[in-house]
Amino acid sequence: MAGAVPAPGDTAGSLGPALCLQVPGRARRRARHHQLRRRWAAGRGGHQRRYRELEEPVRRTAKERAGITLIEMLIVVALVSLLAGVSFPAIGAGLESLRLVSAANQVAAFFNAALNGAERRQQVVQVLVLPQQGLLRMRSTEPGFERTLELSEGVRIAAVLPERPYREEQGRSFLLLPGGVAPRVTIELRNRRGGRRLVSLDPITGAPHIEVPQSEQ
Repeated sequence: MAGAVPAPGDTAGSLGPALCLQVPGRARRRARHHQLRRRWAAGRGGHQRRYRELEEPVRRTAKERAGITLIEMLIVVALVSLLAGVSFPAIGAGLESLRLVSAANQVAAFFNAALNGAERRQQVVQVLVLPQQGLLRMRSTEPGFERTLELSEGVRIAAVLPERPYREEQGRSFLLLPGGVAPRVTIELRNRRGGRRLVSLDPITGAPHIEVPQSEQ
């Protein structure tokens, strides 16, 4: 019958002898190499997807935990308050000591200016010490000449030595004569914390100097 398909094994109606195709070994290796690369790429992509799926929840958790809790903030505030409470008294004591030293230097410079004025101008210079007001005044026979020194805040004149048996309401007055011997006088300065400095005039040298009491050395 025309158009009939020959049955297997029937050589009578075959179209011809069977062909045997040979694929070169190099082509087979290339095909195998491409197939392995596709499998490796597919496996790598799946591994990366699984890695991203595991990494994203961790990142979200880290972002959610960022920040400072109330307990941590309270601990920081408590530590800062403790440090401030410990350091503030030391800072205050240092400032008081600086004020006392500065006041002693000012008093010494004031006496030195009075001595120089008496020698250069050949005039009598009066130094008036007012403990209650915390002032020192300088006057001379020259009309209109007057200088005033006001002590720093927190520093007062505790005593003027040598003491006198009677109290002078108008303060203590000392005269500096040109070419004469400087009077023996000592002014005791004291701050709020009990610190002391002694500013004295030396009758021999005629120069003021500052002393620290032995109890504070």
